[in-house]
Amino acid sequence: MSISKRKVTRYAVRVIGKTDEEERPSALIKEVLKAVMRGPKEERRIDDTAHNRFHLLDAYNERSSNGVGYFKSAKYHHRPPLISRLTLDERDNPKELEEGEAEKTHFAIGYGNKEALLLLESKAGGVSIGTFIQYLNKHLSRLISDGDNFIVYDLYVTGKFLDKLKEMSRATLAEMYTTSEVISDTFKKVIPMTSQTKEEVVLTIKAKRGLSIKDVIKSTYRYFSSKDDQRITRIKVYGKSEDNDGILLDTNKLAESEYVEVDLDENGQVLTPSITDKLKAIIKSMS
Repeated sequence: MSISKRKVTRYAVRVIGKTDEEERPSALIKEVLKAVMRGPKEERRIDDTAHNRFHLLDAYNERSSNGVGYFKSAKYHHRPPLISRLTLDERDNPKELEEGEAEKTHFAIGYGNKEALLLLESKAGGVSIGTFIQYLNKHLSRLISDGDNFIVYDLYVTGKFLDKLKEMSRATLAEMYTTSEVISDTFKKVIPMTSQTKEEVVLTIKAKRGLSIKDVIKSTYRYFSSKDDQRITRIKVYGKSEDNDGILLDTNKLAESEYVEVDLDENGQVLTPSITDKLKAIIKSMS
């Protein structure tokens, strides 16, 4: 057995209503994965015919608000001869054209109220985030949804908050987590904060269509990070990259490390417990 490193990428995954564009409970994603696993293997396959590749959700296990699993992927219609590293002798490849070497892509997912945190192993020939979301949407409409909902994702970026904010093409929405005292102090007795109210409330700032609120966020973050004032405890920023991909900055979820050490079996494949245990630990630390 040997040790290797695997890259893991973080995503925020949400369910959105097509008609009202409102967020739905992230538990819908959980229901999709469980429903898929109850079906036969043939229904759990998704084909990428452009690349002669198929993907299969082969395992998914859930405990509390977290789940882990993996896809198996294989490239078919690809049968080059085999060559020995020792003798350099070649022989015909015995596999059938519809067969391919099974490669695993592991993932872990933590379910919040409206947002799920997805950790996805990044590997060539594995399941990409685009394929993962396509897979969920296919089965969401087939098994769970009335067709009015769809699943979207944003990339959780790593690094320093202000540096990543600067790299954004546009910042379209910011959520500032603050205390309920702010509401009480502002509106006095008009909006009473009772014992049934959470101590934390969320203030949302949206940019006008086609514009950006990066300057507002920059000022807020500098105040938030340099003062002893604890009224603002967290900032989440949704925006776009230069390529128009969704990006999510979250002061609670910024992380420098994107790699985990894993154990490999004698065939060079990742031993699943060695990576899923680490993914679950990351999920727990970011929750």
